[in-house]
Amino acid sequence: MTPAPVLADLVIVVGAAALAVLAAQRLRLPSVLAYVVAGALIGPHTAFPLVADGTLVATLSELGVILLMFSIGSELGLRTIARTGLGAGVTALVEVGAMIALGYGAARALGYASTPAIFVGGCLGISSTMVVARALADAGAEDTAGPVFAILVFEDLIAIVLLAVLAAIGAGRGLDPAALASTVGTLAGVALAMVVGGLLVVPRLIRLAAGLGRREALLMAGLAVCFGGAYLAHWAGFSVALGAFIAGVLVAESGQAHALEPLIEPLRDGFGAVFFLAVGMTVDPALMLDHAGSAAVLTAVVLIGKPLAVTLGSFLASGDPRAAVRAGLTLGQIGEFSFIIAGVAISTGVASPSLLAVMVAVACVTATTTPLLVRHGATIAARVDARLPHAVQTFATFYESWLGRLRAGGAGPGTSWRAIRRTVVLLIVDAAVLTGVLVGAGLAYPHIAGWTREVVGTARVAEIGLVVAAGLLALVFALGLARHLRRLATQLAEQVVPARPASELDLGRAPRRALIVVLEVALLLAVGLPIVVITLPVVPLSGLGLAVAVAGLLVLARRAIRDLDGHASAGVALLAELLATQRAAPDDAGAASAEATAALETSLPGFPGVAVAALEAGSPAIGHSLVELNLRARTGASVLVVRRGGVVAPPDPHTPLALGDELALGGTAEAIAAARAALAPVPVSPA
Repeated sequence: MTPAPVLADLVIVVGAAALAVLAAQRLRLPSVLAYVVAGALIGPHTAFPLVADGTLVATLSELGVILLMFSIGSELGLRTIARTGLGAGVTALVEVGAMIALGYGAARALGYASTPAIFVGGCLGISSTMVVARALADAGAEDTAGPVFAILVFEDLIAIVLLAVLAAIGAGRGLDPAALASTVGTLAGVALAMVVGGLLVVPRLIRLAAGLGRREALLMAGLAVCFGGAYLAHWAGFSVALGAFIAGVLVAESGQAHALEPLIEPLRDGFGAVFFLAVGMTVDPALMLDHAGSAAVLTAVVLIGKPLAVTLGSFLASGDPRAAVRAGLTLGQIGEFSFIIAGVAISTGVASPSLLAVMVAVACVTATTTPLLVRHGATIAARVDARLPHAVQTFATFYESWLGRLRAGGAGPGTSWRAIRRTVVLLIVDAAVLTGVLVGAGLAYPHIAGWTREVVGTARVAEIGLVVAAGLLALVFALGLARHLRRLATQLAEQVVPARPASELDLGRAPRRALIVVLEVALLLAVGLPIVVITLPVVPLSGLGLAVAVAGLLVLARRAIRDLDGHASAGVALLAELLATQRAAPDDAGAASAEATAALETSLPGFPGVAVAALEAGSPAIGHSLVELNLRARTGASVLVVRRGGVVAPPDPHTPLALGDELALGGTAEAIAAARAALAPVPVSPA
């Protein structure tokens, strides 16, 4: 290849990107949409294609993905991943599993065969790291970035395994449990080897380069680590994005990521723009118009299903409804992995090229809506949170504190991993065997039916016999799975709200019961959705049983949350009375509050993070209603009850607060401290 054509292509690509970002700024459009449209205009499907070498553009766009994942890894680091790992992993499992199931159902309704429908579900399951990163940067929503990127990292890990499984299905090998286990094991081994080996070399190398005091030395060392990690992952047969992310995590351990980030950022942004141009260049407008109906249906599935799935998973994993809603709005799109999965389907002959056109259309629309949702995410989340029923707000307040206790090691004896290890192992065994029974029955049916048709003359006998036998066997392990889910949820709940002996009055029963049921929902989704996804190709109705089980648990959860609300009202009323009798002097208020809270925990266990704040003269809350104060959205703390003139009652969101009102606050220690500060008297400056 001579330099002149390459330079000509670079001039066209970079010039188109520059014009696109200028147009986006002038028209107040998302930059992502502008890049995609610019790519379509210079792509090969126009009347006068301008770019001669599409391979060059694809290579440059892949560099954008590598640099982005490297930057994300360097911002997170091992400590952040360890802190958010479990919650982010649960959220990613719930989201990806739910979207694959929804995508499969929508594709079947649109007329896709079973195998192509699985690929459609896979395309809808993974969000776009590139789109999210650009939208968060444009909106300045740094407070949302950490948890969202943690979810995206786990999504990418799931996508790598998903690609291996879908490639096997596309090649005609079907679901091979041994191959799936081998892929997961190899992935874990490669990631562990890169982390352990890299920790011995990378931090020292980066610190050495930073110590030279030359910016180019640090930049070159960082790029060497970045591309080296990407190449190692590619050499091992996995995504370059995974390798680049691990490289960034290793750089973060050097303590010099803050110095390297400003040097990497221009390269990341430039190649990121090329990535979206490359996506636009794949658009065939004629093919897209022919399948506009399918694209519209799948777009609706993404815009509705993804925010709901992420919000549910994030709330179950974190207990913060506002953060959950914002995460759901941020991850409501598809992107780079969707194009890769569609490409696998096309290259293996499972689907026609129209699948890629449909996915590009869905990606373009959702890439346009994402910046708008991110920009208004905080407002939408606050409004959703304010409109939650009081019982749900009360539960959310305590649930967040309970999860914090679980992460900190519980509240009593027997809170270690050893206490739940046996239950977790049995749960995994039951889930694996149940999956094997369903998959085995589905794969064996054609062979048994064919053999029976030859011997008996009809396949009806084989169908009935196989369904009955497999159904009974699956029922045994499904009941075992449900029993172990309940046991694990109970063990976790008792770490937070310890049970009393049967001979004693158990005052913590209501909060513990609510926590058990909600933990059951979280565990059932985390375990059940992967089972549904794996069994969908051979047992298309496998999701029906999960939906029925989740619906039943949600009914129980609604009842338990309502009982908890009444229990909480009685508890905080007791707290207010204790404070009224113990507050001997204003100087003793802090000690009285601590003593009263301790007494409440003894009398009514399961109420962590409860405190009372009295409105004193000069408080900005006096004369304003709770709706006007928007205290929960601002601080994260909830007002559980209000005590006025000796009368304790649930808070009326529209009644103005008055001097002397005592507000019972619930939430984490940080949230309560922030709420106290917001309610404290404002000092008056001397005239």
